[in-house]
Amino acid sequence: MNNSKSGSIDSTIADIKTLKPIHHASYNLQRDMVLDFGKIVTGFYNDKMKKQNFIITDTTDMEYFDSNIYPFLIGWLPFKNGYKQDISIYDYPLAKIGVIKASVNEVKSGVYESKKPGSRKVWVVTASDEFGNGENGIRTYYFDKVNRKIWKQEINAGGHQLLMKLIE
Repeated sequence: MNNSKSGSIDSTIADIKTLKPIHHASYNLQRDMVLDFGKIVTGFYNDKMKKQNFIITDTTDMEYFDSNIYPFLIGWLPFKNGYKQDISIYDYPLAKIGVIKASVNEVKSGVYESKKPGSRKVWVVTASDEFGNGENGIRTYYFDKVNRKIWKQEINAGGHQLLMKLIE
């Protein structure tokens, strides 16, 4: 991220055919975390700010995707105007730890003004999820209709806004 003084390393491994999660690791100034997925999710969470360590053993009773790939997963859905879809995703740590719901609420056609290729026809996809303290986060994605490249993401959650654009 621009102006960041620290590094962050995140990695996610999923089955290539099913996208079923296998492993996730994240290391940054705030925390270190490793998750190994299955019916029982195992791993650890080291909160560096609060100086707390947690061993993770979480039993799940449903199929899910790793929350870290869900923006890309959304881009592979069969969009059409008015399309809607619920997706089960796993995340840690949140107010709701474990399997939570993400939803594609609206899909419509739009145009994204790119610096280099110019006007691009896109799918404007509005999604919500249960990240945060019980508040639904709203995310808007701009997926290229030709190659499904994510041109822009707008995230609004808990009174915070984040805008991410593809660097051209």
